[in-house]
Amino acid sequence: MNIFQGIDFTKKESVMTFINNMIKYATDLIGIVCVIFIVVGGIQLITAGGNQEQATKAKNTLTWAIVGLILVVGAKFIVDDFVLLIKG
Repeated sequence: MNIFQGIDFTKKESVMTFINNMIKYATDLIGIVCVIFIVVGGIQLITAGGNQEQATKAKNTLTWAIVGLILVVGAKFIVDDFVLLIKG
């Protein structure tokens, strides 16, 4: 995917489209990273066995990955609403 496709930086709408594309790709990438950390945390929790320290570490990984995913989804909604507001 080309983020510069159809972008003419001399027009305000094109700059807004570029910024929207950059935010969209960044939130997609961060969302994927959060899902990967959820999987890693789940594997850590399964393999912790009886080790409380490992289980606590896995739970923290899961907690922060889920918080990150919620923030990314919320940011996506905010950005989409902001773009709609600007486009009028």
